[in-house]
Amino acid sequence: MTEPNYEVNCPSSKADRDHVRTQMAEGVNCLIRIDDQRMALKDIIDAIHEKHNMPKKTIRKLIMARFKRNKDEIIAETNEFEDAYESLFEEASTVTGVDADDWKDGEDDEPPSVDDNFSVRSDDD
Repeated sequence: MTEPNYEVNCPSSKADRDHVRTQMAEGVNCLIRIDDQRMALKDIIDAIHEKHNMPKKTIRKLIMARFKRNKDEIIAETNEFEDAYESLFEEASTVTGVDADDWKDGEDDEPPSVDDNFSVRSDDD
């Protein structure tokens, strides 16, 4: 097994070291600006939420879709998800008599128990 090499290859000339330090300082400044912009974006989302009572998650998603220009991709993914969900769970609700989404409308915060609709028998039964 070879020993890992922990040696750092730093520039040997003063001019090169100054260049590296200057570039690293600029990198730190970039991260500070990014952090500031994240805070500004959070403030914008909060302001829209407060004034128009829109869900923050929706606001973020709309902003990102405009930024990435991928509205059609998001819609396609949503349609694929909806198709898969309906295919898997709407059929199950007709078989079990329990709608997979019913538990959200009731007073309980818990989804229905598997034991409510299914029984598992052992070989001893």
